[in-house]
Amino acid sequence: MKRFAFFFLLLALFVLANPVFAAVIEIEAENYSAYGGAENIQNVAEASAGQIYGMKPADEFTAQETWVGHDFTVDAAGTYAVEVHYSASGNRFAEMFMDNTPVDYITFADTGAWTTFSSFVREVELGAGSHTLKFQAPSDYNNDTIKTPNLDKFVISFVEAAETEAPEPVTEPAPPEAVTTPAAPQTSDIAFGVVALMVIAGIAVRRKSR
Repeated sequence: MKRFAFFFLLLALFVLANPVFAAVIEIEAENYSAYGGAENIQNVAEASAGQIYGMKPADEFTAQETWVGHDFTVDAAGTYAVEVHYSASGNRFAEMFMDNTPVDYITFADTGAWTTFSSFVREVELGAGSHTLKFQAPSDYNNDTIKTPNLDKFVISFVEAAETEAPEPVTEPAPPEAVTTPAAPQTSDIAFGVVALMVIAGIAVRRKSR
């Protein structure tokens, strides 16, 4: 029993030291941070928490004013998967943004009924800190063919850490080539040379005296 307790303690310490491994964030669409246009929360028993957020603009002229944003925070920079749960009667459309930067023009495939839900995933790169996930009625919205979906919830999960660039290796300058100086003549060599000269000189003198 003590072994299991020790194992779970180590696991808990590991997760606390590496929060990205436990970074799964669930956001109910109706729990928005901000919205534009008319607020549209509806009770739907089949939804994740019994409610959805509808994105129906008043008309095509005010479509871009219809949006809903959700704030959240991540602990580590990296790639995150954003899983979007929704319902749609017929294909529906909306524009997805992260921190007001466009992510994609989304086609929400027909789920068969407003009470039937499906999901899709988009991956985004996030820095550590606060972010805002936003869905907006498309710029080409019209009440006949380009309509918007009902949003149920979002699940944001960590995929992989951001790549860090390795510092460029520092090349050490090559040491200067050693200068070779001629070896100084040894004392014994000098003495030998002097003796040799003296012998030669002595021989020369003897020959002259003869």
